[in-house]
Amino acid sequence: MIVAVIAAAMVSAVKASQDRLPYGMKWVTPGVVRLAGYNPGGFLARYLIDLEKLKRLGVRQLQLDATCASACTVFLRLGERVCVTGRARIGFHKIVLHERTRFGRRQSPFSSADHNLNDKFLQRLPAKIRSWRGISGGLPWRMAWLEGAEAARLIGRCS
Repeated sequence: MIVAVIAAAMVSAVKASQDRLPYGMKWVTPGVVRLAGYNPGGFLARYLIDLEKLKRLGVRQLQLDATCASACTVFLRLGERVCVTGRARIGFHKIVLHERTRFGRRQSPFSSADHNLNDKFLQRLPAKIRSWRGISGGLPWRMAWLEGAEAARLIGRCS
């Protein structure tokens, strides 16, 4: 009996953690989530998992109210479900691959040689974003920032 209660509690805890919003996001109203503050990006794979989590949770709108650099640009794949506030800054750059070493990780010598990977990433972004002058020729090596009126025009301003 005790084992069954403990097992049920563990399953419940796992389900609750799976239903949590990704780091830095908070529910504004049912179906509406806000990403606020500074989001430096990170590993693309983690953000792809977070994107699927938002879809699974039934998020109808994601409000970007943050500096969203690099990997969190994957959230733009939500298309018309994403909007920006006046504080939003969205940074794009080429995908950088890392190798694990005995002493941590380092940038791979093939860092972004796989143009196919960058092209695939771009193709999954909404057409309006792909046409933006900052990335229309491909993802840049240095961060290109989409912000202000231009971000509101291409993504949509949150009401």
